[in-house]
Amino acid sequence: MEQTKTCRDCGGRMTKGFVADANYGTTAFSQERWFRGTALYSWYKGLQADGKKIKLADGLEVVTFRCDRCHLLQSFAS
Repeated sequence: MEQTKTCRDCGGRMTKGFVADANYGTTAFSQERWFRGTALYSWYKGLQADGKKIKLADGLEVVTFRCDRCHLLQSFAS
């Protein structure tokens, strides 16, 4: 069972969710992911981080909690 999270700002209850990424030019969505480094986008090389092309499998899923009271979003990579 998951531990209940409490908002760091107001003490309200946090609800688990996620932020969806819209794929460019489509109506498809995917779950947001975290990658180490600085992002650089090139139309001919795609998305890179620190000079290397990123692979979806190398990123960590981002889980986002939303406070039921003040609506603060707090994200964690897992």
